[in-house]
Amino acid sequence: MKRADAFLAQSVDADGRFHYERADAPENLDSILTGVAEQDPQGFESRHHELAFFLNAYNLAALAIAARWYRRSRGIRRRGLGGWWARFRFFFLERVTVAGRRRTLFGLEFLTIRRRFKDPRIHFALVCATGSCPPLRDGLFSGTHVDQELDHAARAFLRPNVGYKLDRDRNRVTFNRIFRWYAKDFARIGGALGALERWGPKPDAQYVRRHGPRVGFAKYDWHLNQAGELTIHSEPRPAAPPRREHSP
Repeated sequence: MKRADAFLAQSVDADGRFHYERADAPENLDSILTGVAEQDPQGFESRHHELAFFLNAYNLAALAIAARWYRRSRGIRRRGLGGWWARFRFFFLERVTVAGRRRTLFGLEFLTIRRRFKDPRIHFALVCATGSCPPLRDGLFSGTHVDQELDHAARAFLRPNVGYKLDRDRNRVTFNRIFRWYAKDFARIGGALGALERWGPKPDAQYVRRHGPRVGFAKYDWHLNQAGELTIHSEPRPAAPPRREHSP
């Protein structure tokens, strides 16, 4: 998977957005996915390695599908997955081969990753190639260090104007819509507010703990997570853990 790691390092910008025009390079995502197709997670040494494999497989598959659509459709470049039919096709009809099986993105996420690993942090790591999804890593998840990398993904997402927006004057916090869609997964850590207290910046985490603000959810941005189209955030992206040799 070294090719995939190098490809992401070259194609993901500092805000975790993807350069779709670079997916036409010789070492493109479609050829990289061939390596994912041939992997057998049953032979991995631990569940951490298995989790890292499926996180990487999902993200690479989503990017490969989005890049293919980006090349073919001007409408996708303009609107992303803005219509229900585009979303249905993207998540339920498009298939990629992962570990020898033809799978949809829905199947990978709901029937494999969520069902098998039951960790709310996966929602900060799975990137479905849209504007409101979490920042993309500039490399693969590592089986050896995936726990640390998931914590980093949580902190990268739970920043002001990225995963939430806090309005102290109105005592209201507006979260990314994934906290509503996956409320059952976040319930075990106290919901969206619990996630902010655990992984958000200390000043906002302390405010939430003391004042118990009202909670709302933002409209989801279905445009592609195209590099160069992100508003500058009020808080810098946290530094990533040192890059290491990544296992699948």
